[in-house]
Amino acid sequence: MKLKQTPILLLRVATVLLLSATGSHAAAPNLILNPELAADLSSWTGQGGALSWVTLDVFGRADSGSAQLAAALGANVTLAQCVALPANAHVDFGAWLEIPSFQEVTGSAVVKLEWWSEPSCLGAQLDVAAETATISTTGRWSHVAQRNVTAPGGAKSAKLRAISQPDAQGFLVKFDSLFVAPAGELFVPAVGEIVVADGSQKIVKVEPETGAQRLITSDVYLARPTGVAIDPSGLLWVVTPVGGTLLVSVDPATGIQEPLVTTGDALDSPWDVDVADDGSLWIAGDGLWEVTLPGGSVALRKSLGMTTAYGLSIDSDPDTGAAWLVSLARGDAGLADFNVGSGDLTPVAGTPTAQGRYDYGVWMPSHDTSTRVFTEVEPIAPSSCNPAASGALAVDDGGLLPNPSLGGRFRCPRGLGAGGPDEPGYASDGSAFNGSQEGQIIAIDRGGNQTLVTRSGFLVDPWDVEVVPEPTGDAALLVAAVALAALVTRAKLASG
Repeated sequence: MKLKQTPILLLRVATVLLLSATGSHAAAPNLILNPELAADLSSWTGQGGALSWVTLDVFGRADSGSAQLAAALGANVTLAQCVALPANAHVDFGAWLEIPSFQEVTGSAVVKLEWWSEPSCLGAQLDVAAETATISTTGRWSHVAQRNVTAPGGAKSAKLRAISQPDAQGFLVKFDSLFVAPAGELFVPAVGEIVVADGSQKIVKVEPETGAQRLITSDVYLARPTGVAIDPSGLLWVVTPVGGTLLVSVDPATGIQEPLVTTGDALDSPWDVDVADDGSLWIAGDGLWEVTLPGGSVALRKSLGMTTAYGLSIDSDPDTGAAWLVSLARGDAGLADFNVGSGDLTPVAGTPTAQGRYDYGVWMPSHDTSTRVFTEVEPIAPSSCNPAASGALAVDDGGLLPNPSLGGRFRCPRGLGAGGPDEPGYASDGSAFNGSQEGQIIAIDRGGNQTLVTRSGFLVDPWDVEVVPEPTGDAALLVAAVALAALVTRAKLASG
């Protein structure tokens, strides 16, 4: 998804002001030790009851750690660690927590910071209220956090506590990936929501910070949505490789679906869609097509022969907004770039596609044609895949990214979406073909760091993810104007 072009001067002003106001969205070092409990409970202390470590993470895989707290007779159970605070600290903190759905009791889980007057949580505990974040939802992992917390005067350290707070016997809470980071430096998406095309006949919005899901629409024309894109007006465009309607627009506010009556060349099994800066749609499947809106004229730009492209990413000409390079994930044939001007289709050098693997999604940062982040799956049967051989990979001819690697937390990943060249991509992680595994959304940054956004809920077979862009046009200019007014006011005050 590419954002609509705005006048260059205004765009530069808005960008400078917004970056100075919001800071970077890159990942920052966690201030706590062993945040994902990756090997054991080292650096953590347990209080108040049974505390155990298990070799299964929140995805049910034995490649990361989870702590499991079990309270006896209603007593609180705590996992705690001391955190050294920078001077005048402003921090973000939180964790991934779950209260299993099989419990027949009510309760909550809390993550909180308590303040101390000396380093290493020595001296006096400051007599101020602890900052807390709480969940009480059962049956799924929830991301709980407090943002931009200001340490009280005199605080040189803080104790991070993850606490089960049962209202009855037998209460259980699990947690994974606890964090404390300088405010604004935590890996947090720079956008408010993401849109998911779920192959089980629905379109879902997900709030990436909390994992909250909202069903936009289902059924009607959505026989099997596998690709979604957002045009400059905010309208969703959805493709499905099966059914009588292959290209549908969806209003995200109302959920109303409108099939597009196309003319010209015929679409054949479209799997993914993207939008160029000029508003044209590009669709990948058994061919590569360009669709001109609003008329719906379809032009076959490249026949792919016996190959099917399951994902695509567009780089647009900054002067015209028209697509000039389209990167394709061609199933078992690896990645290739289509040059719109010349019509050439060239394999991407360094793509480590092995025989029997399939690429389903690709993300190419804007104006950075040396870089690809993509997903790869090894099927073990027509209706399933091999989770151990599935993952997100990266290729970078400039050497800026790690060597391509599989694995991590991804299990049978599908499409990728991103908000911009410096923001994280999102990989939808569902089953290989039939939705038999729990649907998951995973966040991945350019350094390869992965975070669970959500799982299950409305999601059964998430095929593609699109990032909802930040405000553009009048909304963006309003934000920039407010920031500019603040700068002018400060300058006037400073000049006397």
